[in-house]
Amino acid sequence: MKLMKTIKYGWVGYDGEKHERIGKKFAEEYRLQLKSDLLSTKLGVCWDQVEYEAWVLGDTCEFKRIAFVYYGEKEMPSHTFIVVHEDNDWFWLEHAWGRKAGVYKFGSLEELLKAAMKDWIKDFPLPDDYDKDRIAIYDYPEPLMNLSSDEFYRHLETGKKISTKGIVD
Repeated sequence: MKLMKTIKYGWVGYDGEKHERIGKKFAEEYRLQLKSDLLSTKLGVCWDQVEYEAWVLGDTCEFKRIAFVYYGEKEMPSHTFIVVHEDNDWFWLEHAWGRKAGVYKFGSLEELLKAAMKDWIKDFPLPDDYDKDRIAIYDYPEPLMNLSSDEFYRHLETGKKISTKGIVD
């Protein structure tokens, strides 16, 4: 995924304006980019980057789109990433989460999700006293492009919900 090295974290509003930080405008102005547009904008949140990675992978391997969501009272932090299943191994492909960028190998999907969840809880803006029952994991289908932030969250919920038992401490 050498092409991913040219993509930075950020988002593009419906008006084409580029933003390098999630802010107040995100919920109202974000739109999921066309996969091909990410190459020209060179800017995307994890949602955009996952769709580009899935597009590149195509039918070359078995993969899943995974989403972590925390249903907070005021905010809903989330993260999406690709997992690839090859032979008896599972690989976590990560780019958008700068500190964790890379490919990580695991013996099972549960082991992969547990490791990713542990890091996500540590690094993402969850409340200090977060309620583990408000965390959801989804294996979600390919979304339509140009979805708003709210539409994207609703799309995640159409996917298969994965039990957090044994994954969230």
